[in-house]
Amino acid sequence: MLRLLRKISKSLVLIFLGLTLSHASANAESITIAAAASLKGALESMTPALEKLSPKLKVQWTFGSSGALKAQIAEGAPIDIFLSASPKPMQALIDQKLVDPKTRSIILQNEIIWIAHHQKAAFVRDLDDLKKPGIKRIALGEPRTVPAGEYALEVLKTKGLDKTLESKFIYAKDVRQVLKWVEKGDSDFGFIYKSDFHQADKTKLVLIGEASPSTHSPIIYEVARVITKQVNQEKDQGIGQILGYLKSPEAARQWLAHGFMIPNVDDER
Repeated sequence: MLRLLRKISKSLVLIFLGLTLSHASANAESITIAAAASLKGALESMTPALEKLSPKLKVQWTFGSSGALKAQIAEGAPIDIFLSASPKPMQALIDQKLVDPKTRSIILQNEIIWIAHHQKAAFVRDLDDLKKPGIKRIALGEPRTVPAGEYALEVLKTKGLDKTLESKFIYAKDVRQVLKWVEKGDSDFGFIYKSDFHQADKTKLVLIGEASPSTHSPIIYEVARVITKQVNQEKDQGIGQILGYLKSPEAARQWLAHGFMIPNVDDER
């Protein structure tokens, strides 16, 4: 009986090691891309095309605010490619020597707009109307980590409304959460990207206005390769192919279909 238990124990250990190695192998054969939440719909639609580039490699996504993703990369998260909705998180990682500056490119542009829940739209015609008592909650991304929130705050500062409206602000973890809050009526008003409204449920939302480019910093999206250790040749090539695809005419059609703008000049920094 003791001999049988020893055999079973050894078998279980081997099975456990096999599963562990298999899991490690699976991780080694994947390319992880961290991207701003506003890119989710467009990027997920590209997954089949990206995986065709290197059939043995699986593409894995992680979405969130650009600031939160920057922090994850800085803490050593296993990420291979970073797509940021602002140059600041990207530059911070380059300064920390965590991103390869030679692979840094501007790939997209966007616009900041303001939306209202359909039941509140009659109260608001312009940003000054946000001071009305009927508007109680204004959603924007947390400016310290969410670029869309930072751009929104810049717009309000330009109009001299940031301090006046501060008591009404509710801060979201990313721009998609702002959209959901306004759709559900949890917030009366919100600042989002134009691309997000392009994909939203317009039966519940009303587009109130668009920000003039002169009222905020340029809204540009950048992509770059994260510096990682022990990358095999196949994965190395796969990362390069994905970076190239994201700037290709085929990808541009998807970007445009999801409401983004393509820069006239690709700025290779």
